[in-house]
Amino acid sequence: MERKKQRQQRQLNRTHVKKSPKKVKTTVKKSSPQISIFTVLLIIMLIAACVGVYFGARYLVITLMYKEYTDKMYEYGYNELYINKKATATEKVTNAEMIRVVLGTLKNTKNIENIYHLASVDNSDLHNWYNYSKDIGIGPDDLELDKQATVIDAVMLATKIIDGIKEDEIKSTTLKMSVSKLKEYSKEEQKIIAKAVTLGVIKNKDSVLSGKEILKGELNKLLISLAETYATMHYNKADEDIDIVTKKEDMPTNYKEYPYIVNNISKDTYEQELKVQYTPNFKTPKEVYKTMGYLYSQTDYMLTSYFNTILNIDYETITTKIFLDKIAKEVVYEIDESDVEEYVQYVKDNKIKIKGEATPLLPIMYNTGETLVVRTKITFKVLNSDTEYNLLFGDEEQKIKYVGNEITMYVDVPVGGTFNSKSLLVYINCMAMNLSKPTTAVVIEE
Repeated sequence: MERKKQRQQRQLNRTHVKKSPKKVKTTVKKSSPQISIFTVLLIIMLIAACVGVYFGARYLVITLMYKEYTDKMYEYGYNELYINKKATATEKVTNAEMIRVVLGTLKNTKNIENIYHLASVDNSDLHNWYNYSKDIGIGPDDLELDKQATVIDAVMLATKIIDGIKEDEIKSTTLKMSVSKLKEYSKEEQKIIAKAVTLGVIKNKDSVLSGKEILKGELNKLLISLAETYATMHYNKADEDIDIVTKKEDMPTNYKEYPYIVNNISKDTYEQELKVQYTPNFKTPKEVYKTMGYLYSQTDYMLTSYFNTILNIDYETITTKIFLDKIAKEVVYEIDESDVEEYVQYVKDNKIKIKGEATPLLPIMYNTGETLVVRTKITFKVLNSDTEYNLLFGDEEQKIKYVGNEITMYVDVPVGGTFNSKSLLVYINCMAMNLSKPTTAVVIEE
């Protein structure tokens, strides 16, 4: 009985024990990450900034790398040969444009008509340059003019021009390129590539034959280097071996006033004062060269011819007709025949006999603000004369005394053009009144 009560009591206790509720395991659902529009824009901006920095740095590096040569393209006016007239180092060029820039720079002309004389030419200026390159035997027949120009094509064209100037004196370097690369070029083209290596414009390795597109900066460097080395910006004179001076220590102090310096003119001749008669219109030789550099050769010929007449006088043979006929085409204004008759009679009366020559000192051609002048060295010997005065034609309006039998004077000779001629001609005047350098051999008396 007692056990029964105890069992009932235990059951009762179990009934009153509060059961703990079961713990329900909950899971928190994680939401997928959301990318805001702001974040996307920020990423885009960062990418754009990186790209901008890359191209900006690339532009700056290329610009600085070729700055010297780009600046000189502008100084010489060769930038005008580019279609947009800009020599910007980072820009590319087409084959047609490359042909014009290479030919124009190394032939020293901006106008195809100055070197290409045909009864009829193509309407396209670029095609005229290309046709000219083929006519002189240096232009490739299969070049696609609208495609981007490559380094090797520009180098080969430039090398052919220099090779022609040097009359095939450039020797070929033994090529070290691979056979697989060289087989893409004919034997004749390989010779040109070998000469380009000799000139130092390309390296003797495969990479130069990669077909890499050329930048204006690279083209500027190629052309300026060749132009300065072979003096192509200076007009050709068969009897002179002229070099362009590139070392600053060998240049005159005012070298910045000139487009370039040639070694056959002394420093002090460059440093003689440039006369300024009207400041607003004054132009230095560098400024004049940009628009009139192509006239150097013609100007030299005209001045030399003119002075050959007035510096070589013989009282025993001179006549009004002969003298007049010789200089009529070399002077700006029509000559008054009575002035020539008066001078011829003066020569005969004073038994004047002189012999001399003149040397135009280009590139010293500048504009005083009133007239264009060319510095010229004039020398002559007095072989016979009963007078020391007014020995030269043009002296008659002054009283000019020539001291001694050998006269040397540096003169800024006035020149100009006419409506009927693109050439520069001489203004007849007293040369002693235009001395650029004083000399005791020439005295101007009141």
